[in-house]
Amino acid sequence: MADSPSPREPHRPPANVPLDQTLATLAAAGLPLDRGLAALAAETSNRRDALWLTNAAERLARGESTEAVLSAATAGSNDHLRSLVRGGLESGHLVEVLTGRMQQALAIDDLRRRVRTTLAYPVTLLLLVAVLAVFVLTYVTPPVADVMTDFELELPPSTALLIWVSDHCLALSVLAVGIPLAAYALLRVTGQIWIWHRMRWSLPLLGPIWRWSALCEWARLLEPLVAQQVPLDQALRHLLAALHDQGLVHTCRSMADDVAAGQSLAQVVRGSGAFPESVQQWIDWGGENDSLAEACEGIVALCEGQLRLRATLLEIVLPPLTLLTVGGLALGLINAMFSPLVKLISSLT
Repeated sequence: MADSPSPREPHRPPANVPLDQTLATLAAAGLPLDRGLAALAAETSNRRDALWLTNAAERLARGESTEAVLSAATAGSNDHLRSLVRGGLESGHLVEVLTGRMQQALAIDDLRRRVRTTLAYPVTLLLLVAVLAVFVLTYVTPPVADVMTDFELELPPSTALLIWVSDHCLALSVLAVGIPLAAYALLRVTGQIWIWHRMRWSLPLLGPIWRWSALCEWARLLEPLVAQQVPLDQALRHLLAALHDQGLVHTCRSMADDVAAGQSLAQVVRGSGAFPESVQQWIDWGGENDSLAEACEGIVALCEGQLRLRATLLEIVLPPLTLLTVGGLALGLINAMFSPLVKLISSLT
Protein backbone atom coordinates (compact mmCIF):
# COMPACT_ATOMS: atom_id res chain seq x y z
CA MET A 1 0.00 0.00 0.00
CA ALA A 2 3.02 2.25 -0.37
CA ASP A 3 1.96 3.59 -3.79
CA SER A 4 -1.55 4.91 -3.58
CA PRO A 5 -3.72 4.45 -6.64
CA SER A 6 -4.73 7.54 -8.51
CA PRO A 7 -7.87 9.07 -7.05
CA ARG A 8 -11.08 8.73 -8.96
CA GLU A 9 -12.79 11.66 -10.63
CA PRO A 10 -16.41 10.77 -10.00
CA HIS A 11 -19.32 12.33 -11.78
CA ARG A 12 -21.31 13.96 -9.01
CA PRO A 13 -24.84 15.30 -9.43
CA PRO A 14 -25.60 18.85 -8.34
CA ALA A 15 -26.38 19.28 -4.66
CA ASN A 16 -30.00 19.00 -3.48
CA VAL A 17 -31.25 17.53 -6.78
CA PRO A 18 -34.76 16.05 -6.26
CA LEU A 19 -35.02 12.29 -6.62
CA ASP A 20 -37.41 12.57 -9.56
CA GLN A 21 -34.96 14.84 -11.41
CA THR A 22 -32.19 12.32 -10.78
CA LEU A 23 -34.48 9.60 -12.10
CA ALA A 24 -35.09 11.63 -15.23
CA THR A 25 -31.33 11.97 -15.72
CA LEU A 26 -30.93 8.22 -15.38
CA ALA A 27 -33.73 7.59 -17.84
CA ALA A 28 -32.14 10.02 -20.34
CA ALA A 29 -28.93 8.02 -20.02
CA GLY A 30 -30.81 4.86 -20.99
CA LEU A 31 -31.40 3.45 -17.52
CA PRO A 32 -35.13 3.46 -16.67
CA LEU A 33 -35.36 2.73 -12.97
CA ASP A 34 -38.52 0.63 -13.22
CA ARG A 35 -36.91 -1.73 -15.74
CA GLY A 36 -33.71 -1.90 -13.74
CA LEU A 37 -35.56 -2.81 -10.54
CA ALA A 38 -37.66 -5.40 -12.40
CA ALA A 39 -34.50 -7.00 -13.80
CA LEU A 40 -32.95 -7.10 -10.34
CA ALA A 41 -36.14 -8.68 -8.97
CA ALA A 42 -35.86 -11.46 -11.55
CA GLU A 43 -32.23 -12.14 -10.63
CA THR A 44 -32.27 -11.98 -6.84
CA SER A 45 -32.73 -15.20 -4.87
CA ASN A 46 -34.17 -13.40 -1.83
CA ARG A 47 -37.97 -13.53 -1.99
CA ARG A 48 -38.45 -10.50 0.25
CA ASP A 49 -36.07 -8.43 -1.88
CA ALA A 50 -37.75 -9.65 -5.08
CA LEU A 51 -41.22 -8.76 -3.76
CA TRP A 52 -40.22 -5.18 -2.91
CA LEU A 53 -38.31 -4.67 -6.16
CA THR A 54 -41.25 -5.94 -8.22
CA ASN A 55 -43.70 -3.76 -6.29
CA ALA A 56 -41.48 -0.68 -6.69
CA ALA A 57 -40.97 -1.33 -10.43
CA GLU A 58 -44.72 -1.68 -11.02
CA ARG A 59 -45.51 1.54 -9.12
CA LEU A 60 -42.83 3.47 -11.02
CA ALA A 61 -44.12 2.08 -14.32
CA ARG A 62 -47.61 3.39 -13.41
CA GLY A 63 -46.13 6.87 -13.10
CA GLU A 64 -45.84 7.27 -9.33
CA SER A 65 -43.05 9.53 -8.12
CA THR A 66 -39.81 8.02 -6.88
CA GLU A 67 -40.17 9.81 -3.56
CA ALA A 68 -43.62 8.28 -3.03
CA VAL A 69 -42.36 4.79 -3.84
CA LEU A 70 -39.36 5.09 -1.55
CA SER A 71 -41.26 6.69 1.32
CA ALA A 72 -44.37 4.49 1.42
CA ALA A 73 -44.39 1.33 3.53
CA THR A 74 -46.07 -1.01 1.06
CA ALA A 75 -46.68 -4.73 1.10
CA GLY A 76 -43.31 -6.40 1.00
CA SER A 77 -41.70 -3.18 2.22
CA ASN A 78 -37.96 -3.60 2.57
CA ASP A 79 -36.22 -0.85 4.53
CA HIS A 80 -32.68 -1.71 3.58
CA LEU A 81 -33.42 -1.81 -0.16
CA ARG A 82 -35.35 1.46 0.04
CA SER A 83 -32.40 3.03 1.81
CA LEU A 84 -29.95 1.77 -0.80
CA VAL A 85 -32.06 2.96 -3.74
CA ARG A 86 -32.42 6.37 -2.10
CA GLY A 87 -28.69 6.56 -1.41
CA GLY A 88 -27.89 5.49 -4.96
CA LEU A 89 -30.18 8.10 -6.48
CA GLU A 90 -28.92 10.88 -4.23
CA SER A 91 -25.30 10.00 -5.05
CA GLY A 92 -25.92 9.52 -8.77
CA HIS A 93 -24.39 6.06 -8.47
CA LEU A 94 -27.46 3.82 -8.35
CA VAL A 95 -26.12 1.07 -10.60
CA GLU A 96 -23.01 0.49 -8.52
CA VAL A 97 -24.95 0.62 -5.24
CA LEU A 98 -27.51 -1.98 -6.35
CA THR A 99 -24.86 -4.10 -8.05
CA GLY A 100 -22.90 -4.17 -4.80
CA ARG A 101 -26.05 -5.14 -2.91
CA MET A 102 -26.79 -8.01 -5.29
CA GLN A 103 -23.19 -9.21 -5.32
CA GLN A 104 -23.22 -9.25 -1.55
CA ALA A 105 -26.53 -11.14 -1.54
CA LEU A 106 -25.16 -13.76 -3.93
CA ALA A 107 -21.97 -14.13 -1.89
CA ILE A 108 -23.95 -14.48 1.34
CA ASP A 109 -26.31 -17.03 -0.24
CA ASP A 110 -23.35 -19.08 -1.44
CA LEU A 111 -21.69 -18.91 1.99
CA ARG A 112 -24.92 -19.87 3.75
CA ARG A 113 -25.36 -22.90 1.51
CA ARG A 114 -21.80 -23.98 2.21
CA VAL A 115 -22.17 -23.54 5.97
CA ARG A 116 -25.56 -25.29 6.03
CA THR A 117 -24.15 -28.23 4.11
CA THR A 118 -21.26 -28.43 6.57
CA LEU A 119 -23.56 -28.17 9.60
CA ALA A 120 -26.20 -30.62 8.37
CA TYR A 121 -24.44 -33.82 9.45
CA PRO A 122 -23.07 -32.62 12.84
CA VAL A 123 -26.35 -30.94 13.84
CA THR A 124 -28.42 -33.99 12.85
CA LEU A 125 -26.06 -36.29 14.75
CA LEU A 126 -26.10 -34.08 17.86
CA LEU A 127 -29.90 -33.88 17.82
CA LEU A 128 -30.17 -37.67 17.62
CA VAL A 129 -27.66 -38.03 20.45
CA ALA A 130 -29.59 -35.49 22.54
CA VAL A 131 -32.85 -37.42 22.05
CA LEU A 132 -31.10 -40.68 22.92
CA ALA A 133 -29.50 -39.10 26.00
CA VAL A 134 -32.86 -37.82 27.26
CA PHE A 135 -34.34 -41.31 26.75
CA VAL A 136 -31.47 -42.97 28.66
CA LEU A 137 -31.60 -40.43 31.49
CA THR A 138 -35.39 -40.71 31.79
CA TYR A 139 -36.03 -44.45 31.35
CA VAL A 140 -32.74 -46.31 31.82
CA THR A 141 -30.81 -44.50 34.51
CA PRO A 142 -33.51 -44.50 37.28
CA PRO A 143 -33.86 -48.34 37.46
CA VAL A 144 -30.07 -48.72 37.43
CA ALA A 145 -29.81 -46.11 40.20
CA ASP A 146 -32.39 -48.04 42.26
CA VAL A 147 -30.27 -51.20 42.01
CA MET A 148 -27.22 -49.29 43.18
CA THR A 149 -29.18 -47.85 46.10
CA ASP A 150 -30.54 -51.28 47.10
CA PHE A 151 -27.02 -52.71 47.25
CA GLU A 152 -25.71 -49.60 49.01
CA LEU A 153 -22.91 -49.23 46.51
CA GLU A 154 -20.29 -46.53 46.90
CA LEU A 155 -20.82 -44.32 43.88
CA PRO A 156 -17.96 -42.60 42.06
CA PRO A 157 -18.42 -38.87 41.33
CA SER A 158 -19.29 -39.50 37.66
CA THR A 159 -22.11 -41.88 38.62
CA ALA A 160 -23.44 -39.51 41.30
CA LEU A 161 -23.47 -36.69 38.73
CA LEU A 162 -25.29 -38.91 36.22
CA ILE A 163 -28.00 -39.78 38.77
CA TRP A 164 -28.40 -36.11 39.73
CA VAL A 165 -28.79 -35.11 36.06
CA SER A 166 -31.31 -37.92 35.59
CA ASP A 167 -33.36 -36.71 38.57
CA HIS A 168 -33.44 -33.15 37.17
CA CYS A 169 -33.51 -34.00 33.47
CA LEU A 170 -36.74 -32.14 32.64
CA ALA A 171 -35.78 -28.98 34.52
CA LEU A 172 -32.31 -28.91 32.98
CA SER A 173 -33.76 -29.39 29.47
CA VAL A 174 -36.20 -26.53 29.97
CA LEU A 175 -33.43 -24.27 31.27
CA ALA A 176 -31.07 -25.20 28.41
CA VAL A 177 -33.70 -24.22 25.83
CA GLY A 178 -35.59 -21.54 27.75
CA ILE A 179 -32.72 -19.30 28.93
CA PRO A 180 -31.35 -18.52 25.41
CA LEU A 181 -34.88 -18.02 24.02
CA ALA A 182 -35.85 -15.75 26.93
CA ALA A 183 -32.64 -13.73 26.56
CA TYR A 184 -33.22 -13.34 22.81
CA ALA A 185 -36.84 -12.29 23.32
CA LEU A 186 -35.90 -9.80 26.05
CA LEU A 187 -33.19 -8.18 23.93
CA ARG A 188 -35.52 -7.98 20.95
CA VAL A 189 -38.38 -6.43 22.93
CA THR A 190 -36.09 -3.87 24.58
CA GLY A 191 -34.46 -2.92 21.28
CA GLN A 192 -31.05 -4.26 22.33
CA ILE A 193 -30.88 -7.12 19.83
CA TRP A 194 -27.51 -5.79 18.71
CA ILE A 195 -26.02 -7.30 21.87
CA TRP A 196 -27.14 -10.77 20.72
CA HIS A 197 -25.61 -10.24 17.28
CA ARG A 198 -22.36 -8.99 18.80
CA MET A 199 -22.23 -11.97 21.17
CA ARG A 200 -22.45 -14.31 18.16
CA TRP A 201 -19.05 -13.04 17.02
CA SER A 202 -17.47 -14.66 20.10
CA LEU A 203 -18.65 -18.18 19.28
CA PRO A 204 -15.93 -20.61 18.14
CA LEU A 205 -15.87 -21.60 14.45
CA LEU A 206 -19.14 -19.88 13.47
CA GLY A 207 -18.49 -16.54 15.20
CA PRO A 208 -15.70 -15.39 12.85
CA ILE A 209 -17.85 -16.28 9.83
CA TRP A 210 -20.66 -14.02 11.10
CA ARG A 211 -18.19 -11.24 11.85
CA TRP A 212 -16.31 -11.27 8.53
CA SER A 213 -19.59 -11.60 6.62
CA ALA A 214 -20.94 -8.47 8.35
CA LEU A 215 -17.74 -6.51 7.67
CA CYS A 216 -17.76 -7.60 4.01
CA GLU A 217 -21.33 -6.34 3.61
CA TRP A 218 -20.40 -3.04 5.31
CA ALA A 219 -17.44 -2.39 3.01
CA ARG A 220 -19.21 -3.52 -0.17
CA LEU A 221 -22.19 -1.21 0.43
CA LEU A 222 -20.08 1.74 1.60
CA GLU A 223 -17.69 1.69 -1.39
CA PRO A 224 -19.97 3.13 -4.13
CA LEU A 225 -21.22 5.85 -1.79
CA VAL A 226 -17.78 7.13 -0.80
CA ALA A 227 -16.63 6.74 -4.43
CA GLN A 228 -19.26 9.33 -5.38
CA GLN A 229 -18.17 11.57 -2.49
CA VAL A 230 -21.39 11.28 -0.52
CA PRO A 231 -20.66 12.93 2.86
CA LEU A 232 -19.30 10.19 5.05
CA ASP A 233 -21.79 10.61 7.88
CA GLN A 234 -24.67 10.42 5.37
CA ALA A 235 -23.14 7.35 3.71
CA LEU A 236 -22.90 5.61 7.08
CA ARG A 237 -26.53 6.49 7.85
CA HIS A 238 -27.62 5.02 4.52
CA LEU A 239 -26.15 1.72 5.69
CA LEU A 240 -28.23 1.56 8.89
CA ALA A 241 -31.26 0.01 7.18
CA ALA A 242 -29.13 -1.97 4.73
CA LEU A 243 -26.91 -3.97 7.08
CA HIS A 244 -28.21 -7.29 8.38
CA ASP A 245 -25.96 -7.61 11.43
CA GLN A 246 -27.55 -5.48 14.15
CA GLY A 247 -24.34 -5.34 16.13
CA LEU A 248 -22.66 -3.57 13.23
CA VAL A 249 -25.76 -1.37 12.74
CA HIS A 250 -25.38 -0.17 16.32
CA THR A 251 -21.69 0.53 15.74
CA CYS A 252 -22.39 2.26 12.41
CA ARG A 253 -24.94 4.59 14.01
CA SER A 254 -22.41 5.71 16.62
CA MET A 255 -19.76 6.10 13.92
CA ALA A 256 -22.06 8.32 11.85
CA ASP A 257 -22.66 10.59 14.86
CA ASP A 258 -18.94 10.81 15.60
CA VAL A 259 -18.05 11.55 11.97
CA ALA A 260 -20.73 14.27 11.87
CA ALA A 261 -19.09 15.73 14.99
CA GLY A 262 -15.80 16.08 13.13
CA GLN A 263 -13.87 12.87 13.76
CA SER A 264 -12.24 10.95 10.91
CA LEU A 265 -13.40 7.51 9.83
CA ALA A 266 -10.09 6.03 10.96
CA GLN A 267 -10.60 7.44 14.45
CA VAL A 268 -14.14 6.15 14.88
CA VAL A 269 -13.25 2.74 13.42
CA ARG A 270 -10.43 2.33 15.93
CA GLY A 271 -12.64 3.44 18.78
CA SER A 272 -15.57 1.18 17.89
CA GLY A 273 -14.01 -2.15 18.88
CA ALA A 274 -15.86 -3.89 16.04
CA PHE A 275 -13.14 -3.88 13.38
CA PRO A 276 -10.04 -6.10 13.41
CA GLU A 277 -6.59 -4.58 13.01
CA SER A 278 -6.30 -5.62 9.35
CA VAL A 279 -9.46 -3.68 8.48
CA GLN A 280 -8.30 -0.68 10.52
CA GLN A 281 -5.06 -0.63 8.51
CA TRP A 282 -7.03 -0.40 5.27
CA ILE A 283 -9.13 2.46 6.65
CA ASP A 284 -5.98 4.26 7.82
CA TRP A 285 -4.46 3.91 4.36
CA GLY A 286 -7.64 5.08 2.65
CA GLY A 287 -7.86 8.16 4.84
CA GLU A 288 -4.20 9.08 4.41
CA ASN A 289 -4.36 8.75 0.61
CA ASP A 290 -7.90 10.09 0.08
CA SER A 291 -8.83 6.67 -1.32
CA LEU A 292 -11.57 5.32 0.93
CA ALA A 293 -13.34 3.67 -2.02
CA GLU A 294 -10.21 1.69 -2.90
CA ALA A 295 -9.76 0.87 0.79
CA CYS A 296 -13.30 -0.54 0.86
CA GLU A 297 -12.47 -2.69 -2.16
CA GLY A 298 -9.43 -3.99 -0.32
CA ILE A 299 -11.53 -4.73 2.76
CA VAL A 300 -14.03 -6.68 0.65
CA ALA A 301 -11.20 -8.79 -0.81
CA LEU A 302 -9.78 -9.31 2.68
CA CYS A 303 -13.15 -10.34 4.12
CA GLU A 304 -13.90 -12.71 1.24
CA GLY A 305 -10.53 -14.38 1.76
CA GLN A 306 -11.20 -14.74 5.48
CA LEU A 307 -14.66 -16.16 4.80
CA ARG A 308 -13.27 -18.79 2.42
CA LEU A 309 -10.62 -19.70 4.98
CA ARG A 310 -13.10 -19.92 7.86
CA ALA A 311 -15.59 -21.95 5.81
CA THR A 312 -12.84 -24.40 4.83
CA LEU A 313 -11.71 -24.63 8.46
CA LEU A 314 -15.30 -25.36 9.50
CA GLU A 315 -15.56 -28.13 6.91
CA ILE A 316 -12.30 -29.71 8.09
CA VAL A 317 -12.67 -29.37 11.86
CA LEU A 318 -16.37 -29.74 12.63
CA PRO A 319 -17.13 -33.35 11.51
CA PRO A 320 -14.25 -35.02 13.44
CA LEU A 321 -14.82 -32.71 16.40
CA THR A 322 -18.46 -33.76 16.48
CA LEU A 323 -17.54 -37.46 16.37
CA LEU A 324 -15.00 -37.02 19.17
CA THR A 325 -17.56 -35.15 21.28
CA VAL A 326 -20.25 -37.77 20.76
CA GLY A 327 -17.79 -40.60 21.39
CA GLY A 328 -16.51 -38.97 24.57
CA LEU A 329 -20.03 -38.42 25.92
CA ALA A 330 -21.01 -42.00 25.10
CA LEU A 331 -17.96 -43.46 26.85
CA GLY A 332 -18.50 -41.20 29.86
CA LEU A 333 -22.14 -42.25 30.10
CA ILE A 334 -21.33 -45.96 29.85
CA ASN A 335 -18.55 -45.68 32.41
CA ALA A 336 -20.71 -43.72 34.89
CA MET A 337 -23.61 -46.12 34.56
CA PHE A 338 -21.91 -49.49 34.57
CA SER A 339 -18.63 -49.17 36.49
CA PRO A 340 -20.35 -49.56 39.91
CA LEU A 341 -22.27 -52.59 38.60
CA VAL A 342 -19.07 -54.18 37.32
CA LYS A 343 -17.54 -53.73 40.78
CA LEU A 344 -20.65 -55.27 42.35
CA ILE A 345 -20.54 -58.31 40.10
CA SER A 346 -16.81 -58.73 40.76
CA SER A 347 -17.39 -58.61 44.54
CA LEU A 348 -20.18 -61.21 44.34
CA THR A 349 -18.01 -63.65 42.41
